[in-house]
Amino acid sequence: MKFIIAASSLSPECVDCDAFVVQIDGEAKAEILARRELFQMVKGRAPDLFEMNFWSPGGQFYSDLCVEGYDVEGGDGEPGEGGGELLTEEESARYEDNGWVAFPDDFEVEDEGEEDGDARRPLRTECDKLIVTERGFFFSAILKYADVYVETREVPFEALLGKEGAP
Repeated sequence: MKFIIAASSLSPECVDCDAFVVQIDGEAKAEILARRELFQMVKGRAPDLFEMNFWSPGGQFYSDLCVEGYDVEGGDGEPGEGGGELLTEEESARYEDNGWVAFPDDFEVEDEGEEDGDARRPLRTECDKLIVTERGFFFSAILKYADVYVETREVPFEALLGKEGAP
């Protein structure tokens, strides 16, 4: 499955960074859940443990994410015109409440090779990390050639286990 996760910059002078797209296949899911077990094991011996950082398995941060001609923030346009609704009403409510929404594996983000020139390009990052906490996981990175940190909202582990309404 693919996730769109709300993202933001930790620096006030940063360019907009509003979304993160990541595909979590069976192998990545197993690795995240194994890291959860590791976190729980260490937390059992060190109760003040807050989070554990690992190198990220992938994903892309976006500014003004445009997915298949739709804007994540929505708008009044039609598909293919850079506006319109990306999410259904239910998905939009979940995204607003939880900061993430899951999609099938065939969900695609426009690439920089699109003919109309409206395609969105992922932000270039380095030091991409997966951060595991007691309740879930999130991603962070540093924008390339800048001292600007970006991170996503936390996704609960229940989302990986197929429990759609995870708080």
